[in-house]
Amino acid sequence: MNEDAMNPWDGSNHDEITEMLNQMAVQVQQEQNCTFLQACQWATKWYEKHMNKTPCRTSILTGNAWICELYAGHMGRFEENVCMPKEVFAALCETLVNDFGLQVPQRPHGLAVEESVAMFMHVLKGKQNREIQERFQHSKETVSRHVHKVLTSMKEFTVVHCRPTYSQHRIHPYVRSRQKYLPFKDCIGAIDGTHVSAWVMGPDAATYFGKYYLVDSGYANRIGYLAPFKGHRYHQQEFRRIARNEMANTPRELFNKVHSSLCSVVERTFGAWKNRWGFIRDMPRYDFANVQVQLVGASMALHNYIRRNTGNPTTVQPICDEEEAMTIVNAIPEVEHDEDGLMVGDEDPHMALVRLHIRDKLCYMRNNGMLGNI
Repeated sequence: MNEDAMNPWDGSNHDEITEMLNQMAVQVQQEQNCTFLQACQWATKWYEKHMNKTPCRTSILTGNAWICELYAGHMGRFEENVCMPKEVFAALCETLVNDFGLQVPQRPHGLAVEESVAMFMHVLKGKQNREIQERFQHSKETVSRHVHKVLTSMKEFTVVHCRPTYSQHRIHPYVRSRQKYLPFKDCIGAIDGTHVSAWVMGPDAATYFGKYYLVDSGYANRIGYLAPFKGHRYHQQEFRRIARNEMANTPRELFNKVHSSLCSVVERTFGAWKNRWGFIRDMPRYDFANVQVQLVGASMALHNYIRRNTGNPTTVQPICDEEEAMTIVNAIPEVEHDEDGLMVGDEDPHMALVRLHIRDKLCYMRNNGMLGNI
């Protein structure tokens, strides 16, 4: 065999290999150039960000200047932006520092407590971080850091200001002043998104025996839940469509009317709370346990604090508009009942007796002129 024919470096094979090596060299050089260019771009970005910063929040109306302007301006404008009167806001800042550990600035140019608390108020109002940055002329990191400082101080504040201010073993003054609610003496609330499950230790359990929540006609009358009579007028707007001084037609309507009125007290209270804080209507995607839950608690505590310090603790929010309020009672098939009105089927006999007892008590009170035109 011819040795020249077996040599891969001779003739056309040599030219092909040379061409392939040249292409590989060009490709390697291009990759190196691309890597070098990317490194230069990254280095330029890093330099612009960390060494040659271009200020972003440069408005002459800084956050602190804006707070000072609000203090010097109209009370209505202050309340619109900070959700409370000037004197209440000042007292809040003072108590957060003195009683709940909110730190005052240690540097001459540090953020004032009032500015930090105002940023927290904007979070509760539902403002986005970017909006707060622009309003107070601070970076994202600065806003987040100071909002979390205020949130931390709010933990103990929430414990203190979500605690009832009266003994749970006596009748609340609001109920005592409205005799129509007295027959519902074992009611502890209304189921309208307000119930929270809990486990009670044995020695304390007896305190809750016989208690119940008010529920609407969509619920069965079960142990712990007192529902209205179905098939009768229930919502307050249904009663308002008749003459203002006309009484409920039947004992069951009387029960339903007072039941609905008592439910509305709870609903209006929660409506006022939700109306004050915009973040509740559109919850941001914060960490659930560490931020969302704490924000809800802080908003409740602040709601109580504002009400208790404005001299108008009974302010409430209407439940709904006229169109919503005219909704007819749920068209749920009625369960059968015997001649005494005791509910059968899927309803609990004990709660049916409780309901009848309250109905009869209300009728007695109305017949003796204790309820007025109800």
